[in-house]
Amino acid sequence: MKKRRNRVYWLALGLALALSALYAHRTGLADRYRAHHERQQDLEAARSEVSGLQDQLERTSRQVDGLQGDALEIEAAIRRTMHHVRPGETVFRVTPPPEAASEADP
Repeated sequence: MKKRRNRVYWLALGLALALSALYAHRTGLADRYRAHHERQQDLEAARSEVSGLQDQLERTSRQVDGLQGDALEIEAAIRRTMHHVRPGETVFRVTPPPEAASEADP
């Protein structure tokens, strides 16, 4: 009697596994899981990009707030972005000699 019950149990288990595998194959369950996993990775990448952009926005906002009342900072920002020079100032640009640049390339 116990042997027969074990056979029925194993037969039912095998049938359940076979039906589950057939269902997964017919519905494309593995492909759908892979696609879901890829979308999750894309979502995480987008979230980290949004976080970085929010940090950059916060830094820029603080910089703009600092520019509103500080004339020296306004002048410094304009000079940095526009490459302006005050009258009487001398700008030195240091560049390596052509021989040193060609030796560093190989």
